[in-house]
Amino acid sequence: MTAHEVEIRFRRIRVGIDVSRQSLVALEAAADLARTLEAEIEGIFIEDIELLQAASRPGAAEIAYPSGVRTELTFPGMECHLRALAREARERLQAEAERQRLRWTFHVARGKVSDELLARGLEDDLLILGARGRLSRTFGRIGSTVKDAVALARGPVLLVRGAAPRLGSCLISFFDGSVCAEKALRIASSLSRKLSVVIVPDGGTEETRDSDAVERRASELLRELGREDVRPVRGRMSGNKIVLPPGHPRDGAIVFPLDLACLARQDLLEMIEESDLPVLLVPGGKVR
Repeated sequence: MTAHEVEIRFRRIRVGIDVSRQSLVALEAAADLARTLEAEIEGIFIEDIELLQAASRPGAAEIAYPSGVRTELTFPGMECHLRALAREARERLQAEAERQRLRWTFHVARGKVSDELLARGLEDDLLILGARGRLSRTFGRIGSTVKDAVALARGPVLLVRGAAPRLGSCLISFFDGSVCAEKALRIASSLSRKLSVVIVPDGGTEETRDSDAVERRASELLRELGREDVRPVRGRMSGNKIVLPPGHPRDGAIVFPLDLACLARQDLLEMIEESDLPVLLVPGGKVR
């Protein structure tokens, strides 16, 4: 098998835009990836049905912080506000796409934010989301949209925070020998020239093997990808978290296969919450 045969390519980079700071960081990352991968960029704005329903209730109001100013909410007023945000989101996408000479499309959908963002995705799309923003109305660092992405994603999802990640950054890909981990490694290899493969402890399932066998499989796959320059390193578990080896670089982005046997879903969410790095989530599925 040649590197060309195992290479994963994204035809479309999708990004949720609600003109919050984090969604604009996501837009910058999406445009950078679309230019480098010669992919189309699709911007998506969601008219949140839950906000519209809340605004239609009698006595609905918004209280500004810290002023305490109370503003009455109505369905027509909220609808007008969302349409104004959608126009601004489209303008932001158009300006970035024209600046970088990208093919682009923009869609507005009404519904539950997570459902609409995930429903449009295909396996060969990459969805990029800001880790916080108006799309998430929870108080935690990771909102409900991101939690749903972890649970329901059909294709890879890149969660960004702070500055937009660059393709030149190191991608740290966790590997346990599973089909999902192999898929994640192939995606990571296609996205960045700098790559680190971290062997994670055996989760005890039939799909994983002892660490030596997992490391051998990782090395075989790296050779297939033409990445003989990358040597796998071994991580360890500390409680419910994966710990990188001493001295390992801690910049770039982390690639999480969502089927890692050593992590329960809640443990995965907690690791995302504690990470200041962008996180690429890769769901299970066949390797193309």
